[in-house]
Amino acid sequence: MTKYYYECNLDKQLIINSFNKMSSFILGNNLELIEAFKKEFNRRVEMIRIYPNGKETKTLNYKRPGRCFKKNDKIYIEMWGYKNVFEKQYDWLEYQGIHEFTHCFIDILSELKNKVIVKNNIYLSNNMGLIAEKDENGNLINQHYYGKLFNETMIDLICIMINNGQIDKILNTNYVNWHIKVNKTSYLKFTTITRLFIASFANTSINYQKIYQKGFSIFNGKVNDFLYGIIFNPLYIDEKFDFFMGNGAYRLFCEQLDRLFINNLNAKKIDSNEVKEIFNIIEEFFYKRINYYLENKLIEDKILEEIIKNYKIVKKQFIAEYF
Repeated sequence: MTKYYYECNLDKQLIINSFNKMSSFILGNNLELIEAFKKEFNRRVEMIRIYPNGKETKTLNYKRPGRCFKKNDKIYIEMWGYKNVFEKQYDWLEYQGIHEFTHCFIDILSELKNKVIVKNNIYLSNNMGLIAEKDENGNLINQHYYGKLFNETMIDLICIMINNGQIDKILNTNYVNWHIKVNKTSYLKFTTITRLFIASFANTSINYQKIYQKGFSIFNGKVNDFLYGIIFNPLYIDEKFDFFMGNGAYRLFCEQLDRLFINNLNAKKIDSNEVKEIFNIIEEFFYKRINYYLENKLIEDKILEEIIKNYKIVKKQFIAEYF
């Protein structure tokens, strides 16, 4: 059973609101599914601790005011809360709460469908929305997992879609046009990379906003393979990408992306030379996928035309932003 520690009633409400908003957005209005998830949440999440705003600990500081992490297969969330904070920072706190809860949700949901696959003698498994690379003894290979850029930018996109309420606007326009209330994070400048990749995985031309308004989840596998995979099964993304690009291609692609991500976190603008190869890889994947669907008549021509049209809209923004 999850243990809760907080400083005031506003902190308690932050926890409740973050959970409810996340469960509704990711799981839809399926009350039975939400209740089942709550039980799994209470089993897996060991502790949620909300500290007074500004209190520095061994793990929390002004650069990292919140975090979600695993220890002994249990999940922990810790972050700053409302005590000692100015009212103008309330929007930021709500955003931060949803961000940490998203990490938690992604871990629980992806591990419900956890499996291990072997590629190039490397054991791959889901881990907190990323893909863990392990040897045959279960030891992590190199430094960590792969998919860091997609994981963090997607969590930011989810937080903004929840707070902004305009899903299609967020997925189909550049972040400078979102007019978000919270402070811009260092991840936002990478979101157009993620948005183009999302567009390249679309399965339908359906309006995301309408899906959500009808009480369904936009992370349904029938809608978009990437959106489904990032929440429920990152290995599914790996599988779909490698089908068109070759065995191990997604791992190598994410290594490129994660280097770009780490090297440019503090940069005002990403160097166009660094992102050009990434753009070419997404382009190649998208048109291989489209041609495969055309040749095998897997999607109606009208829907494919809409998918291509939407992809080109985001592609134009990509070129304008990075080139």
